[in-house]
Amino acid sequence: MTEPSCGATLWRALCAAAAAAPGEPAIRDGARVLTTRELAVAVGTAAVRLREIVSPNSRVGVRLAPGTDQHVAILATVVASCVYVPLDVTWSAERVAYVCADAEAALVIGEGPPGARSLPFAELGADRLAVPDATIPDLAAAVARLDTTPMPPVYVMYTSGTTGAPKGVETTWPALRNRLAWMQEVHPLGPADVVLSKTSCGFDVSVWEYLWPRLHGARTAVLDVRAADGWSALWRVLRDEGVTVCHFVPSVARAALRDPAAGPVPGLRMVALSGEVLDRGTAAALQRLAPGARIVNMYGPTECAIDVSHWTFDERERWDPVPIGRGAAGCELTLRPSGELVISGVQVAGGYLGAAAGSGGFTPDGTAYATGDTAVEVEPGVYAVLGRSDRQVKLNGVRVELDGLEAVVRAHPGIEDCAAFLDTEGPGIPHVVLACRPRDPGAAPGTRAVREFARATSAMEDVAFRLVPVDRLPLTASGKTDYRALAHDVREGNHREQRIR
Repeated sequence: MTEPSCGATLWRALCAAAAAAPGEPAIRDGARVLTTRELAVAVGTAAVRLREIVSPNSRVGVRLAPGTDQHVAILATVVASCVYVPLDVTWSAERVAYVCADAEAALVIGEGPPGARSLPFAELGADRLAVPDATIPDLAAAVARLDTTPMPPVYVMYTSGTTGAPKGVETTWPALRNRLAWMQEVHPLGPADVVLSKTSCGFDVSVWEYLWPRLHGARTAVLDVRAADGWSALWRVLRDEGVTVCHFVPSVARAALRDPAAGPVPGLRMVALSGEVLDRGTAAALQRLAPGARIVNMYGPTECAIDVSHWTFDERERWDPVPIGRGAAGCELTLRPSGELVISGVQVAGGYLGAAAGSGGFTPDGTAYATGDTAVEVEPGVYAVLGRSDRQVKLNGVRVELDGLEAVVRAHPGIEDCAAFLDTEGPGIPHVVLACRPRDPGAAPGTRAVREFARATSAMEDVAFRLVPVDRLPLTASGKTDYRALAHDVREGNHREQRIR
C-alpha cells in the first residue's frame, strides 16, 4: 500500500482535530485565534485556490511575517501537493530574488521580487471563514483531489554558501516523516501541549514548529520576537500561553536568560536546543527555570531533515559541551580519522539544487553527508560537537561563511583587503568582526556603508558585524592571514572601531 503524502497526512490530521473539538483554539497569534475548524477551513480553502494557480509539485515561495497567515500559507502549500520555499521577510531583496530564481519558484505568496509571480495572502481566500456552507466534508472532497502521485517533496531550505550564494536543499516526505516520527516517539506531543512558534522560517527548526503540533492535535502560540517587546515578550508568552514545548539556539537562550523578565516557567516540559554547540552552563540555567522540563540538545545540518540526533541533559553528568547524543532512528553518525562528523541514513538529502548542484559534502550516491563539524565520541555511540573544521561559524543558529563574507566585502571600491573572525570572548552574543584595510587610509568606508554594499551586491545572509579599520593584516610564516593574531590585536583595543546597531 502506498504511504500517504505529507499533504494528505496533514489534511487528515487537521480534519480530525476539527471534528474532535471544532471550537478549540489551534493557533494563537497575539490577539488573533484560529480554532481547529477555522484552521482546517482556511488551509483547505487556500490549498484549493493555490492549485487553481499552479500545478502540483510546483515550488511556492512564502514571504509573510510570522503569524497565523504565514502558518496557513505554508500548511496550504503542503496540502496542495506543492513544495514550500520559505522567504524570511527580513532578507535582502537580492537574497529573495536569488532564492526564487534558483528554486524556480512558480509563485510567491506575499511580495515577491521583480519579475516573479506574486499573490497577496488575502487572494487565497483563507480569511473567509464565515461562509455558512463552508463545511469540512464538502471541503475535504475538494482537497482530496489535490493529492498527487508520486508524492512531492515538502520544502526547499536555503543555507549559506562559501561564495556568498545560498545553497538550496530539498527535503522529501520520507526524510521528514522519519524526523517527526522519532521525535514523537521519544518526546510525545498531544492535545494538552502548547508549542511555541518563534523560529525564522528560513531556519529548518521552524518546520517542526509548523507541522508537529498539527499532526498530533497540539496548540501553537506564535511569537514574532523581532516585532515584539524583545525578550520580555518571550517570557510573557511562555507563561501566559502555557507553553509546554519550545526551542532555543544556545546563544539566543543566553541572551534571553539575561533579560530582567527571565524567571521560572513551570509549565515547560521540553526545551529543545540546536543550531550551535550547547555549553553546560546554558543547559543548567534553563533547567533551573524549568525544573520539570527535559532540556534536549539536538543536532542536524540543513542538508538533513532538521535533526539527526538528540541527547537529554542531566545535571549529574559533567560533560561540557553537552553531547549531541546518538544517531536517531534511521540515522547513523560516524567519525572520519580527522574527527569530522559524517551523517548517513534516510534523513540525508540527495544533494543541492540549482547552481550548487554537485557541490558540498554529499557522497556521490547521496546517502551520506560530511558535515564539516569536528566531534569526539564521549562514550560508545555518543558524540559531542566541538566546532568547525573550516571557517563557517554560527550566529543565532544561522550559518555564516566568513570566507564568503570576505569575498563580498573585498569587492567594495573603498576596501583594499579584509579579514573576518567571530568574537566569542566579549560580553553579549558572539558577533563577527570585520578588519578592513581601506584603499585610502583617510577615507575608510563606514560600517553601515559596507553592510549595505554587501546586502546590495550578494545573496548571502545579512550579517551584522563590527568594522575595524586596520593599516595591515597580520600574516603567518606561510603568508596567510593570521586570524589568531588579528583577533588578539583587536581585543587588545589597538584599533579604532565602528559598530553597527
